Amino acid sequence: MFEHGGKVDFLNVSRNIFKDYYHEMDQPLPIYFPQHRYDDSQESNQEKWRKLFLGSSRDDFTYNKESQTLLFKITTLDENASRYGDDKPSRIYKDALSPKVIVGTADGIDIELNAPLFFLTGLGLIIRLNISQCGKDFF
Repeated sequence: MFEHGGKVDFLNVSRNIFKDYYHEMDQPLPIYFPQHRYDDSQESNQEKWRKLFLGSSRDDFTYNKESQTLLFKITTLDENASRYGDDKPSRIYKDALSPKVIVGTADGIDIELNAPLFFLTGLGLIIRLNISQCGKDFF
């Protein structure tokens, strides 16, 4: 079993074959050639929050200019969810959020987010550039 970071790397053999091809041809590996297992969980988590933020109404996220925090009533995500099953939408979104952006705890009705970090690391840089276009005047 090939592992990188404790996760199984199914493409390790294929990557090594292509490394050998490049070596036999005396060609350098392209800059985009993956050296390790690719984990897209951070990108998919950012995309999940980006869609939630952009698809939300202006009142869903409350910005505090003094503390530069966003307050989001995360339990609203569970309002139309099934009462059965283990995964509430709020839990899925909490798990997808980087702990770096959470101010305090994520276990309440509201979740407080460090706004600058949320826009830079939680949603990715793209959201910061598009924030004025979506009608949310935070900065």
